[in-house]
Amino acid sequence: MRRFLSRRAMAIMAVLVFGLVMGMCVTRAADAPATPAATIRPEDAQFEEMIPKAQTSAETMSDEEIKQLLRLGIKLCRPMAADRVAKAWLIKHLKPDPQVIKLAAETARMAGDFRSATARYKQYLRTADSSPEASDAAAALYEILIDYLRAGNDAFQFMDEIGGKFRTTIAARKFDPWFVNTARERRAVAPMARRLALVMTDKMPLEMERMLYWEYLDWLMDTIMSGRPECYDAIPACRQITPLIRENPIRAQRMNFLTANLAFRAGQAGKTPDVLEREYEPVLAAARTYVDAALNLA
Repeated sequence: MRRFLSRRAMAIMAVLVFGLVMGMCVTRAADAPATPAATIRPEDAQFEEMIPKAQTSAETMSDEEIKQLLRLGIKLCRPMAADRVAKAWLIKHLKPDPQVIKLAAETARMAGDFRSATARYKQYLRTADSSPEASDAAAALYEILIDYLRAGNDAFQFMDEIGGKFRTTIAARKFDPWFVNTARERRAVAPMARRLALVMTDKMPLEMERMLYWEYLDWLMDTIMSGRPECYDAIPACRQITPLIRENPIRAQRMNFLTANLAFRAGQAGKTPDVLEREYEPVLAAARTYVDAALNLA
């Protein structure tokens, strides 16, 4: 009986001790300072304040204000909201600052709105001066057209249209191999010649140029050898290419001869035999130089 009472007393004491400990814990928790709520960054707050104004009063929002909003949208990774604002703002402002157009293009690209990004990049580039910033914008446009919209024809035409204006950065020049390969697939002789002239003017390390572009140079020469009228537009670029061919006299003289022959064919219509004979003399001279170069290296 005593042993039973002793065990009962111990059980009661254990319950009392447990209750006391729990009470202390609750008291400490109540007295502990409250955890501060997550603070909002000033930039987030600023962005949130600007959004309603842009949505309700786009026509009164200045170029500087919309640029600030778009930059914040890009920095804070809030492109969807910024893109919606850009659309509303651009409808109200028909002659925006070029930087607004560029920022709106970047915002649309980040938001996955690739068609709006394409239109804005093109609008920006048509009036932009040659610069690293503009070249990077062109590279972003090419990537969207080729990789996301599968609009290779659009990219090809735009790259050929602007020529070398926006090739000052590696990001833009990395699309040159794609362009010459596409030109060969389409048998676009003049665009091929123009792009090779640009690439070879860069004077990249010779081995790299040989590896990346000389197969296209040989294709160009094989193609213009036919003298067909569709090759005539390539004559100016072919004349540029000839002196740019390095450390390969045979290729250089072959290009010189084929270009001279193509130019003769392009200009022979309506001329008398005497005039044609006289104008053919440079072609013969170029042919002799080509043969001599081949024999000297044989």
